[in-house]
Amino acid sequence: MTEDRINRVIEKYEEEINNNKLTGVKCQSCGHVMVPPRPVCRQCRSPDVEIVPIDGRGKLLTWTIIHVGPPSYENQVPYTVGIVELENGERLTGIVDIPATELTYDLPVVADFDAEREGAARLRWKKAVSGQ
Repeated sequence: MTEDRINRVIEKYEEEINNNKLTGVKCQSCGHVMVPPRPVCRQCRSPDVEIVPIDGRGKLLTWTIIHVGPPSYENQVPYTVGIVELENGERLTGIVDIPATELTYDLPVVADFDAEREGAARLRWKKAVSGQ
């Protein structure tokens, strides 16, 4: 596997997040869809993957509240990081922009994007409203 293939997948993922879109890859050999995108299929190990749009809806599986963050997030503590299971079964970790008092297991969430950040750091999760 070439470094170019890895960089292409990562760059496209971050470019799409910068455009307020979530993407993954679909294996052209077995049809498995992966988020975040990977340059090789996790199921069949084929390198023949295509970047595809991903519906940003899912459910909150679990979360933790961060009280001591890295330097780039010091001014945001406390903040919540959660694991979201997307409708296709894939899981993504990210910041959850929902008050702690409203967090529940299996809470419907939708991808959101922080205009102040770049790349994958822009991805956030917010509470889904009916019809979203």
